[in-house]
Amino acid sequence: MERKPVPLANAERLLRAMKAMADAKDERNQAILAALKAGGSIREIAKVAGMSESQILTISKDMGWPDKAELARRAREKAAQADIDKLIGRYRP
Repeated sequence: MERKPVPLANAERLLRAMKAMADAKDERNQAILAALKAGGSIREIAKVAGMSESQILTISKDMGWPDKAELARRAREKAAQADIDKLIGRYRP
């Protein structure tokens, strides 16, 4: 059976669709990153996006999240919570 080339109009349409898909994927990933930076949880972002938590986690890691600033913020928060727990422990009978 002879292979027929894709007509130019169809090829152009297909290429436009492929570009639109790549652009949409980039926008989706940026929206996921923005939601994470705004404090959204992996679980809730996955629910809104209709994706699995592992997909969201993979995308976030691929985009460099958590970054150094976020890791530092988490460490400060953990240290502050430890200080609070220590103070509360002093006043418990």
